[in-house]
Amino acid sequence: MSAASQAAGCPAFHEPGLSVNKARKTAFTDLRLDHSSGHVRYLNGQQVACRGFNCFRAGGHQAWSANVFTLVSDVFPKKATATVVGIGGAMGAFAGLAAHITLGELLTASGPGAYFFAFLIAGLMYLTVLGVAHLLMPKMTPLGDDLKPVYS
Repeated sequence: MSAASQAAGCPAFHEPGLSVNKARKTAFTDLRLDHSSGHVRYLNGQQVACRGFNCFRAGGHQAWSANVFTLVSDVFPKKATATVVGIGGAMGAFAGLAAHITLGELLTASGPGAYFFAFLIAGLMYLTVLGVAHLLMPKMTPLGDDLKPVYS
């Protein structure tokens, strides 16, 4: 399974009766797995293949981002969706700033060998975010306008 299989309409993601929770988390896991082979190619010294594969991985990252935005609209009411997305975007911007500063210092001090750790940490962040999302919303129960769970 990969982002290409999703784009091709893989039936596993279109099963009738599949819960929103299972479908989202399966898609997140699948998109995370798309990123791992690029790191392996970097480690094996296939830099040209790695550069070409980065284009495919960028598409997988965009699909991940689209799933994150959709996850918010699946759980929060319409009046809160923009606020939650805005707060998440601001936190992402601050985290990105901190990551760029830290990575710049690390690469300046350590040289090109530090790219291994940069790719390793970047790849592990997808699993970390998926884990945190699962801990915060194990069943992805939608919230009503009063921000209390709505059970169907």
